[in-house]
Amino acid sequence: MAFAGLAAVPYGQSLATASLNVSYLRPTPTGSYRVLGHVERAGRSVLFAAARLVGPDGRDVAAGNSTLVSVPAARP
Repeated sequence: MAFAGLAAVPYGQSLATASLNVSYLRPTPTGSYRVLGHVERAGRSVLFAAARLVGPDGRDVAAGNSTLVSVPAARP
């Protein structure tokens, strides 16, 4: 979710995780997985993101959401 958030903020800006929630939906079989993440809402200082983990059979095995807070870029 942080990578989706970083894609939505200006270059050089960082994000800190304020809240992270994960729901495990079912047992996970062996195989390859796909993670789909997106930004649900982005304000000036707070960003809300969500993600889901898709198993090899195409079914969701986990879902999560996160609140991210913007951190000013470090000055040299």
